[in-house]
Amino acid sequence: MQLQQWPVPPLLKAGQQFEGWQVETLHAQSRQSLLYRVRDAQQQPWLLKTLPLSRDDEHDAGQALLSEEWFLRRVAGRGFPEVHVASGRQHLYYVMREYPGKTLAELFQQQGALPWRNGSRLQSGCCGRWACCIDGRSCTAISSRKTCC
Repeated sequence: MQLQQWPVPPLLKAGQQFEGWQVETLHAQSRQSLLYRVRDAQQQPWLLKTLPLSRDDEHDAGQALLSEEWFLRRVAGRGFPEVHVASGRQHLYYVMREYPGKTLAELFQQQGALPWRNGSRLQSGCCGRWACCIDGRSCTAISSRKTCC
């Protein structure tokens, strides 16, 4: 991976084509990352994760994003999102599969707090992407952060 050669992408807008991806929307945003909902040429849904422009000069932030991608590739399996090859990229980002389901925030609004000691109830209703259910925005860190309930 070539951190020094890849700048952070510009802010992406709905309807924009970006390196072969059709941008649908900015799905989630934090100080650490931006997560866009995108589609490939076959109209399959994916999530594109990158850094905010404000973090372009932070070497550690770029390295952390590449390490996250590296980790997801190494632990490929039922509990983790598929990471797209994206071999022709020119900017610092990675793309992972988006899975259907509800976010933890949506489950919380519908059902109230989910007690940790009863976490097996949540896991048993999930399609096996338990790692995606940890932090509640959208299957990243590990990915779209969706449950499949």
